[in-house]
Amino acid sequence: MKLSYLTFFKFALSFLTSCSERSDQSLSGGSTEYRTDTTATLNDSKIYPLTDIDENFEIFLSHFNRVSVFQTARIDFPLMYKEVDMDSENLSLIEGKIEKPDFLKMDFTFDKSMADRTVDAYTQDIDVRNNKATIMIRGVDNGIATDYFFEKRSGK
Repeated sequence: MKLSYLTFFKFALSFLTSCSERSDQSLSGGSTEYRTDTTATLNDSKIYPLTDIDENFEIFLSHFNRVSVFQTARIDFPLMYKEVDMDSENLSLIEGKIEKPDFLKMDFTFDKSMADRTVDAYTQDIDVRNNKATIMIRGVDNGIATDYFFEKRSGK
């Protein structure tokens, strides 16, 4: 799957770009077996799942969250986005793009305790339909609203 379109608001992006590590678990809680390419460097490690990551969005997303090389390989750059123009009176949407050198690794790992935080609390829902998936971030009484769109293209 490739990330084809990104919508976000300026104030929501800052807490979504952390690079936390995760255990080798699929999102459904099951164990997934991985092997590491021994020729890769520590900062450029290549991890290949033994299962087909292009058939199950949960497995794909788990790998996408952990492996930055995989993440950038699966994004069609430039990455287009829309955001609220905080300087306009009517809060209109403006379009922008992120080039590959400017891209920061994203991590969509979600812990249910995020909804109970004192500041910037949010929930996350994932909607998968055919070859498309949407990750919907919604703030809890704070106005945060972010949607990330994924689309499977050419089998990936």
